[in-house]
Amino acid sequence: MVHKNKDSMKFLIAGGTGFIGTYLADYLAEHGHKVLQLTRSLKKAKSSRHTLYWDGENVPDNLQPDVIINLCGLNISDKRWSKTTKKELIDSRVIPTRGI
Repeated sequence: MVHKNKDSMKFLIAGGTGFIGTYLADYLAEHGHKVLQLTRSLKKAKSSRHTLYWDGENVPDNLQPDVIINLCGLNISDKRWSKTTKKELIDSRVIPTRGI
């Protein structure tokens, strides 16, 4: 039996359609919270009414979540960590964080 939270909150998850974000969004929704997932994938954004496409930099002002969770970033295990890769990994986390 899933415990429903009587104090429902609105969560905004940047990177919410990734590996961890998908499971987290499902968990929060099962516990009675409202969840909006941000993604940079047009395909994923069109697949759910709870998923919003964004450019990775600017979040619309009208969302007004209670909680923001940032899970953005390139996969750290995709390739060896060269100087260029390290910069890409850092930028993929820092730039969206500034936008949020």
